[in-house]
Amino acid sequence: MDEEMVKRAYSRCARYYDFLFGSIFKQGRQKAIELLEVKEGERILEVGIGTGLSLRYYPPYCEVMGIDISHPMLRIAEERIKSLRLSNVTLQLMDAARMNFDGRKFDGVIAAYVMSVAPDLAGVLRSMKKVCKPGGKIIILNHFCSYNRFLARLELLFSPLCQRLGFRTGLTMEELLEGLQLEVKELQRVNLFKGWKLIQFINDTTP
Repeated sequence: MDEEMVKRAYSRCARYYDFLFGSIFKQGRQKAIELLEVKEGERILEVGIGTGLSLRYYPPYCEVMGIDISHPMLRIAEERIKSLRLSNVTLQLMDAARMNFDGRKFDGVIAAYVMSVAPDLAGVLRSMKKVCKPGGKIIILNHFCSYNRFLARLELLFSPLCQRLGFRTGLTMEELLEGLQLEVKELQRVNLFKGWKLIQFINDTTP
């Protein structure tokens, strides 16, 4: 998948995204933000914020920056901010593989359901480390390729449909760990059939 393919996919599904991916993935979003253990005054970056489904779970005493590559998705997130009357959230159209925050650092960086749709996975992982403070938390929530033969074949069967929706099914945990080069501090299984992994890293290395 390339960047334009992802943009087209999310432009098509933006108006249906909340219906398709809202309640079924709610638990993962809640748990991911809980794992950040946000403290008062901290600055949090959410990579691939989409329509802002996670926004209601952030505490009001932190500052949230949300970025996404899809303008139609961000328009819906803006409406959600207004409806929830949130004053601590800022949105920006930005490619996660080429983040530019002028040296600003975040206390926590979170990417929920993003890695399988990232055209430049290595670039996204490098950028997340770069903008996270030393000692800050990096939280990744994603589905990874199953090692179960039956499930792996099922994922392969649905792969063409998944690509039309903008994501790939073949991402492995090893690819993620190789790109991020950080030790896993905590790992949980969440969502339907515990099929998604929620991973916490501490940014204790220099990008």
